[in-house]
Parts: sequence; structure tokens; C-alpha cells
Amino acid sequence: MPDGRRDGAAEKAGVLYVVATPIGNMRDITLRAMDILGSVGLVAAEDTRRTGLLLRQLGVSVKILSCREHNENSAAEKVVRRLRDGVDVAFVTDAGTPGISDPAGRLVKRVREAGFSAYPVPGPSAATAAMSVSGFTARSFYFAGFLPARQAARLKALEMVAGVSVPLIFFESPHRIGQVLQDMIRVLGDREAFMGREITKLHETYFTGRLSELEGKFGTEKARGEITLVLRGADESEETGRIPDRMADIERLVDVMLECGLSARDISGLVSAATGLGRGMIYKMANTLKENRQDGM
Repeated sequence: MPDGRRDGAAEKAGVLYVVATPIGNMRDITLRAMDILGSVGLVAAEDTRRTGLLLRQLGVSVKILSCREHNENSAAEKVVRRLRDGVDVAFVTDAGTPGISDPAGRLVKRVREAGFSAYPVPGPSAATAAMSVSGFTARSFYFAGFLPARQAARLKALEMVAGVSVPLIFFESPHRIGQVLQDMIRVLGDREAFMGREITKLHETYFTGRLSELEGKFGTEKARGEITLVLRGADESEETGRIPDRMADIERLVDVMLECGLSARDISGLVSAATGLGRGMIYKMANTLKENRQDGM
């Protein structure tokens, strides 16, 4: 068997391999991953269509089992049965390393509970790839993964990491990046940030600057491709505590301008020009304050 190991399970028992696959560039597949995928009797996959394409590109023909968030428990039982029959199984996610904001945890837990072995086959990860070129120096980082889709839950999640002093890494989808950047500024302040988009793919691009600069670029323009964000952590030496105060000052300024009869459109243009914050963010702030005023009447 290719570079694998077995432990306490019976000699003829199968082994589960958790295999990292490329996040974009196919040449990032490791030699060991190719060996494992070509030798197992079953591949469990989050996305059978994408995995089928990957296996065809590698010249591998093997049965594929769907194993995603909504069927992970039932799929795990099927995997355990195959392991019991002595069949080695590989698990892959859409791209990158399984278990990093993707299914794998319940599958691995069930396999170990059943007395079988699970081994990692390391490889690409968008989180470490982005961190390596972010320019932030730290001996550790906090991986936050995907934020909740609902804004109330998202704001609460951001509040929970606001005091973390090491760089924060987030995954985000392109269709809501503008709103997420606005929420980050609202809760975390206008921190230094690094954005990687389409990492290792043909059109990979990277952006550095304050969150407000990224929001200014992507707040109204629809981004494309998968996004990884790295934010500087809370750092007393940078007086990050004054940033939220600045946002509070801006909110008070917007409130005063509303009192003076200015429209949300006019306010967004004036405040954006004076502060560098995105017009969309200021426009939404003005409308929210206006609605709160009406509700309080």
C-alpha cells in the first residue's frame, strides 16, 4: 500500500485517508495524494461532480460516494462498512484540506469510534497560503472560517474575536463580501487587511490596505471568485481601541447631518470623501439611523 500505516485495527481492516486536493492549480496535487487516490477502493467526496473531474484528470477510476454536510452521518456508516470489509477509503472535499471549514469531522470521529484508523495526506490550504503572503508576522493565527450568513449572527461572531491579538483568517463568498467588510469595520474597526482572491488559479489577485479601502473597492462592485481575508489582530501598540471610537464619531456626525435635513445620498458622498470609508457603508448607516429615528417617534 502507498506510504500508509495501520495501527490497532485488524490486519485486514481498511484505512481512511483524509486527502488534501488543489485549491486551484492542479499541479499542487502531491505525489502521495496521487498514489493514495489511485490505490483506494472508494473515494468519499463532498462534491462528487468536481471530484470526478479531478480523478479523471489524474487518470484514476474508482467508485465515488457522496459525503457532505447534510448526509455526513449516513455516509460515515457506509464508509465504516467498507473499512470493515478491508477496503481503504479516501475522503476529499471540494478543494483544499478536508475538515478546514468543510465536512470531515463527523466522518473521522465515527471511523475512530468504530476502531479504524484515519490518517492525513497533507497538501494545499487557502488559509495557510494566504497567511504566507499576507505580510503579517505572527507565530500563530486565529482561523475563523466562514462567518454566519445572517447579519445578527455574523456581528456576534465578529464581537467574539474582536479582542484576539493574532491575525484573523476568514473565508468568504464573493456575493456578500461588501456587507461582510462593512460589518467588520463596524465591529473590529478599520484594521489593516489582506485579501486573496482565486488563490493559485488563473486570475488570482491580492489586495492590501485598510478594511475601508477594500470596502470602497468591493462594497458596490461584485467580487468574483473564492475569497480569503487576513486581518491584523487586536494590538494595543497600534491603539486599535481608538478605531471603534472613530466609527462612533462618524455615526454621530451622520446623525447630526440627518438632523440638518441632508439626504442619505448627500451624506454618503460627503462623509466618504472626508473619511475614505465606502459610500455604500455610509449610505446604509444613514438609512439605519433614519429608520431608528422614525421608530422612536
